[in-house]
Amino acid sequence: MVYVVYIRMIDLIKNNEDQKYLLGEIIAPENRGSASIFDQLGHLEHMLINMPTTWSLVDIPLKKEYMMLYKDKYGIWFHGTRNTGTHNNLGMAFAWYMLKKRIFNEIELSDSPDFHATSEIESSDDLSQINISGDIRRCTTIAIMQGLQRLENIYDLCLSVLDWSTILVIEFHYSPSIYYNHKLRTRTSSSKSLPFHLNNFTDKELAEIFWCTHCKRWTIQDESLKELKCGTWE
Repeated sequence: MVYVVYIRMIDLIKNNEDQKYLLGEIIAPENRGSASIFDQLGHLEHMLINMPTTWSLVDIPLKKEYMMLYKDKYGIWFHGTRNTGTHNNLGMAFAWYMLKKRIFNEIELSDSPDFHATSEIESSDDLSQINISGDIRRCTTIAIMQGLQRLENIYDLCLSVLDWSTILVIEFHYSPSIYYNHKLRTRTSSSKSLPFHLNNFTDKELAEIFWCTHCKRWTIQDESLKELKCGTWE
């Protein structure tokens, strides 16, 4: 885990069924049954659950006064073109806390997804920056997918601020955006189903997706590249 300061982990979520339940909870009801040529919800389950990730719930002590402090310094965050009340207040309180405690180097409140941020992880050698994207409470499948396309680094994070005291954190052990783009490029228009075979990737593409330059190792398993390409992440 890379997030260790001023926030307290409640629980690791290892069971796939629990992860699917939480994913369903953060998706807006009108989007849970949506479908497209890429089967958005199924694609999210694949990238967030079946690919190598770590899920955890994290405790965070947000207060309403943090929202006012954010407004005084940065102005009001309007979600899109409208003020959505509690949603916006929670987002501003979250942004203020993460900046004030220096958990994030910077954060931009926006729309679809609700925020982008950066942070740093420290090793024995140097500091490395990670990217974070996420949403405040429930969101659309499109918002999550758009956020994933901005997460290029291994150990980048996808966050969902569930309420005033709990964050869902998904840590990636692969590069979501590079995997997503390579997968779309190699996927035929008639292929709508999973699993997706890693042997469709070149050696260079596999290295871009699974080789951690920061920690100098493969992130999924200690096997040769040839053996790696025979595997399937369903």
